[in-house]
Amino acid sequence: GNLNLESWDELSTKDGDAWRDLCVVERWIPTNKTLMRLVVTGPEDPKIVTNGTGYDIAFDSQPPKSVTTCRRNTKGMLD
Repeated sequence: GNLNLESWDELSTKDGDAWRDLCVVERWIPTNKTLMRLVVTGPEDPKIVTNGTGYDIAFDSQPPKSVTTCRRNTKGMLD
């Protein structure tokens, strides 16, 4: 079948704020004493999924710092 796409500006939080300034993910590599830091500027890995009556877009993303406390693992690294 045909798929009609509508214009879309950007992903937003439930409060209507832009989905940006996302939490950072850190990973420590002890063998060479390196801190790897993953910094992204927006939602990643978009996927189109069916919802029964149409289509939605799902993202894999870290949450914005404005809506959550960024998680830390047991070593205190941002997770």
